[in-house]
Amino acid sequence: MFAAEKERLSQLRAKGGASPDDLSKMAKILDVSNDETLEIQKDLLFVESGEDVEDLFVAFNHYGLHDK
Repeated sequence: MFAAEKERLSQLRAKGGASPDDLSKMAKILDVSNDETLEIQKDLLFVESGEDVEDLFVAFNHYGLHDK
């Protein structure tokens, strides 16, 4: 979902006409460093799963579910 929202916001920024809510999201999603993006993704994953993010990443690595 994060990647889809990031792509949607990128396209909207290129075309123009973003709502105030979208402009706020752009600043939080598009105008951040790679490290900050990773932290945002971890936070969203915790909110969706209710699990500790570090535990999830350990499991992803163990089962080979991470990006290569």
